[in-house]
Amino acid sequence: MPEVVPSNYLKHQVLGDSLFIGLNAFKLPYNLVVFNIKKQEFVKRISIDPNFFKNEIESFYAVSLDSIFFNSFSGKSIYLINSDGQKIKEWDVEKMEGPRYPGENGFFFSFSIYPNIFYDKTKKKLLLTISDNRFHEEPGFSQLPKLLVLDLESDEIEGFWIPPFGRMKSRGEQFFPDDLYGIQMAIVGDFLYISTAYDDLVLKCSLNDGKILNSGVPIEMNELFSPLTKEEKADNSKLWDYRVKMPFFEDLSFHESLGIFSRIFHHEVTNPSDMQTRKSTIVTFDQNLNLLETFDFQGDDQIGIWKNTKLTDGILMGVPEEKQISEDLLNHYRYLRFVLD
Repeated sequence: MPEVVPSNYLKHQVLGDSLFIGLNAFKLPYNLVVFNIKKQEFVKRISIDPNFFKNEIESFYAVSLDSIFFNSFSGKSIYLINSDGQKIKEWDVEKMEGPRYPGENGFFFSFSIYPNIFYDKTKKKLLLTISDNRFHEEPGFSQLPKLLVLDLESDEIEGFWIPPFGRMKSRGEQFFPDDLYGIQMAIVGDFLYISTAYDDLVLKCSLNDGKILNSGVPIEMNELFSPLTKEEKADNSKLWDYRVKMPFFEDLSFHESLGIFSRIFHHEVTNPSDMQTRKSTIVTFDQNLNLLETFDFQGDDQIGIWKNTKLTDGILMGVPEEKQISEDLLNHYRYLRFVLD
């Protein structure tokens, strides 16, 4: 009998514009599932022995099928596995030499729908988004870093980079929903591009030391919500209403074969009882943060939330689950290719 695997994945990556790797932590918590998107067929399931790490997989980054980094919830280790799920190496951050985290409460690897692990093959640096253990109380003007950088050539901590910026910083004593605090990131040559889900500002930083070199707003989205007060965030009904209606950006993606970036912006939900009316806009911009084009999607062309994966020349998109053709087919199947004039 053919193997039964999920059709939808919250964490996903595409290798070589052909192999889709997905993590569905609810249905297959210790497994990465691989599909060939060109042939529209299942390839394999990578089962990982849960005995060598704590809790469930939080995020992963595949350099190749035989070189996949991942971390788990509530842990301080990063693991490298092969295509059979066998552990190649483990890094315990708390035992590594190098600078120490400057916050007195310690840190954890940020929860994020999109991957929070990034690897630069040239410099052999592993970058992970982090949050302070008391981030619920951390003011926006705090200088605590949001990025951990590991040097895998020396197996040492290189540093803690990127303090609060943009709307993360200007929020002061107010807050955004907890699941959106992880920063979004793309590595391009010697540069690091960074933003957040609730900001139209993008930073261009040095990959050598994390210093900000440039910043810009490729497209201004005035409908972005103001942050919540502490009292509003503590009110579950107000927090839920805010989160459901909230406009936000999906991941920051760089398309290597074209040399451009894209972001998907999901507009405010005006009628939470009918999510199918939500409009989404794909924004493309160049490496100097200048706007190139925008593409709107709504109605029959609606884009699924958190179901979109970057390709070297476009985006592999999924549809909302209520519009899914079949549970037996991978729901990440629509291909949007960017064409430059």
